[in-house]
Amino acid sequence: MPKRTPRIIVFAMALVLAACNSMQTNPTVYPYKMDSTWFSAHQPKRVAIAPFSLSGDSRAWLKEGQQLASSIAKEYLEEHGYIVVNNNALRSAWSNAIRVHGNPWDPLTGKTNMDTLARVVSYTLANAQQTTPVDLVIVIDVIEREVLFEQYGDYRARWDGVARKPKLVGPDNYVTEDFDWNRPVSATSAAINIYTPEFQHVFHSIGGISLAQDINTRTGSIGFTRKEEPFRYQSHIEEGIALAFHPFIPMKHYPAPKPNTTTQ
Repeated sequence: MPKRTPRIIVFAMALVLAACNSMQTNPTVYPYKMDSTWFSAHQPKRVAIAPFSLSGDSRAWLKEGQQLASSIAKEYLEEHGYIVVNNNALRSAWSNAIRVHGNPWDPLTGKTNMDTLARVVSYTLANAQQTTPVDLVIVIDVIEREVLFEQYGDYRARWDGVARKPKLVGPDNYVTEDFDWNRPVSATSAAINIYTPEFQHVFHSIGGISLAQDINTRTGSIGFTRKEEPFRYQSHIEEGIALAFHPFIPMKHYPAPKPNTTTQ
């Protein structure tokens, strides 16, 4: 008769497997939108990364993140067989579009006129296509998010598919028990939108990058302050880009929880 494995060992193994699975999944992955009909009928190869954003956010620290994200996205696309063409035609067409249709963003309030933005982007894509033909144009925005820390374990924040721990800066490597973990904290994500030259929106998703604030223990009242280098870790940007491109470019170990197929 074959030996039976003690139930306690089976239970322990199940706990280990469950723990491993929970570390590999993240329920905050962004619900991407992809035009499957378009992609089933086309095989895009030539792409361009837009030199403009859709958010209109002009803060210097976010612009720095956008430049880094665009550079990493270019390498990521080329690694997966795409030809990333020069975006000078898009840059020139964008400037002309602003002159023709006006600035989509109010310089005083920062609010976006969506009708003007649509006309500017459509004009840009159509005119750039005349001199530098591409199959798709990829627009990358690095955006600010507000996130909360989990009130247990190691106080990670989870958003847009990533999990990040806060960093302590200053003389102390701890916070007191009455520290306010319920306060929203600034974080960053990469938002990707993909258009055809005819201004058909065929893909959209977002991937988390990094926390934009540290816990500062230098001050008299311990609290959150802006990171000096919010995009210091290239691996965080790479993870955000991979998340944001999925499934346009399938990501290895994509952290979305598998749907529960258990039947009663």
